[in-house]
Amino acid sequence: MLIKAGNTFIVHIVPKDIFGNVAKIDGSPIWVVSNPDVSVLETLDIDGLKVKFTSTGLVGSTVIGVSVDADLSEGIVTLTGELAVDIEAGQASDLGLHVEPPVEIIVTPPEPVPAPEPEPAPEPPVVE
Repeated sequence: MLIKAGNTFIVHIVPKDIFGNVAKIDGSPIWVVSNPDVSVLETLDIDGLKVKFTSTGLVGSTVIGVSVDADLSEGIVTLTGELAVDIEAGQASDLGLHVEPPVEIIVTPPEPVPAPEPEPAPEPPVVE
C-alpha cells in the first residue's frame, strides 16, 4: 500500500473459519508496526479488532503486523497477518530558498594603455 506522509487510515480484522464464517478469537489481537519512526497505531475499539494507522510525517516503509490466538481453549494457535506500507513525500509546500554567503569578486584592472606618441610637427616651410 502506498500513502503520502501525514496520511491516516483504519485497519481492522474479521476472523473467519475455513468456511468463511465469522469466528471468535481468544483474547485481543496484538498489533505492531515494524518502523515506529514513520508510523503509529492506535486501537479504536474495546476488542482490539480495529486500529488507526497514522504516518508520523517521515517517508519510509513499515509493515503492520497483527497476531491472534485462534484456539478458544487452553491451547494456542497463532494466526498472523501483515500489510506493507510505503510512505512517500506529499505535495511540495515550501521552496526551501537558501542564500549562500556572498563572495567578493576580485577584479584585476586592465593594463594601462600607453598614450599615443604625438605625431611629429610638420617642418616649417623654408623661405629663401
